[in-house]
Amino acid sequence: MILSETAAAAEMEVVEPIGLKDAGQLTFDYLRLGDEDFERLSYALAKVSAPCAINRTWDSATLMVRGADAGRDVLLTCCGRAVGVIQCKRLESQLAMPAVFREIAKLILFATVHGDMRFDDKLVYMLAVARDPAGTVSEYFARRAELESVKADDVKAAAREVRDTYKTLNHLSDNEAETVVLNALPALDLYLLRPVDLDEWLEREGAVSRRFFRQRTVVDNEVVQDGIADIKATLADLSKQIAGTAPVTDQDLAILREEIERTPESHRLNVGIAMLFGFPREMFVGRPALEARVGRLAKLLNEITSDYTDWVFVEARRRANEILVSDQAQLVAPFSRQIPQAFLALVAKECLTEAVSGSVMSGIIDKLSNATRLDTDEARLQQVRNDLRTAGLQYLAGDFSKLVGDSKLVAEKRALISLLMHNVENAAHLEGALDHGATILQSKLFAAAHDLRDLCKHKTTIVLTGTRGIDTDASLKRLVDTVRALDSGQTS
Repeated sequence: MILSETAAAAEMEVVEPIGLKDAGQLTFDYLRLGDEDFERLSYALAKVSAPCAINRTWDSATLMVRGADAGRDVLLTCCGRAVGVIQCKRLESQLAMPAVFREIAKLILFATVHGDMRFDDKLVYMLAVARDPAGTVSEYFARRAELESVKADDVKAAAREVRDTYKTLNHLSDNEAETVVLNALPALDLYLLRPVDLDEWLEREGAVSRRFFRQRTVVDNEVVQDGIADIKATLADLSKQIAGTAPVTDQDLAILREEIERTPESHRLNVGIAMLFGFPREMFVGRPALEARVGRLAKLLNEITSDYTDWVFVEARRRANEILVSDQAQLVAPFSRQIPQAFLALVAKECLTEAVSGSVMSGIIDKLSNATRLDTDEARLQQVRNDLRTAGLQYLAGDFSKLVGDSKLVAEKRALISLLMHNVENAAHLEGALDHGATILQSKLFAAAHDLRDLCKHKTTIVLTGTRGIDTDASLKRLVDTVRALDSGQTS
């Protein structure tokens, strides 16, 4: 049984976004979603697009009624005809291969008995999992052509087990159940959607990701990529121009103070994230008006704050790279060369917490998240050392379970880890390398941390004066001076 479009839309309305994501690369904790929301997530994604490398053969998606999915949580259709399904498995434990065969057998047997899906044409079958499945599952989906015939007995066993589980299917004999599943299986184009695949899909569909996850995303990437030399040149010119302009002076502050003081209290409003002057309070009366108008300010503030956050992390990386090319850094073991990036990223995060959130809000966040506040750079360096030690011990034990990505990416990461672990053969070697690296780099790390804090220590504030900000002689003169300085910088 399927849900109508109206019912499916109502299902989406009950979704409550979870968790505020911390800064960093976009990855989502699907296990924090309930079973129902995980199905709704897959439905919402399929309604608008397809996963990477999967051809979208459907023009619509339908959410199935819960408890009667018959091996399909989301039905994919084209011109009203079934062309595929998504089966969602939100399991705390790893999904094993026998369970996968049971899900496939359930789809085929129910579709055959009900006659609502044919297997004489190709059908897309996507298995979406909330956590990485067992290695045998990933291997089967990757090497299906080789393994399908080998696993024929397992498929037959799954068919019999599904037949025995559901009364609707009890009339099928062993041979009938096995034959139906084996004959239909080649018609299914099987795709495994692991969390990393869902991450990529969600990253492309921002509206869907924001519906299910509250986010504060920090993209710590290179500001300028290869092939945009013209933008680099423009930024360099702009840097020269800005260097020739005056900062906000006492004269500017006097102009601003005069504008504020001559605005009556009836046209002043403090909405927490902004102080507004000149706008009638009546403009903000009522919850809908307040939410709509303050929401626009919040969106603008969020964009500017995100931009500043990205810049601070890029600056932290630049300073870490400067340390890594120093003479001292050449004396430390490869594994310890991770210290500057990790240490300055921690400093950058704390700088941003103070500058953007403020001390009161950051204290509340720390209490809610049970985060430990690190009051000294010595404590921060020790924290980084402990984190790297934990990771190193896992690598020594052959535990690479926390590496994410497809098989090729994981292989590349393991090759890099192998280089980093050069000459680190046991826990004692690891401890020695980290102690030596932290001692050698400490002075440069602390100096870089001091400079980064000095650069980003001020609370961020934005004042938008609008075009009204240039309707006095004094403010107009300031604008003319700035334009002249920019012109002079451009022609020099």
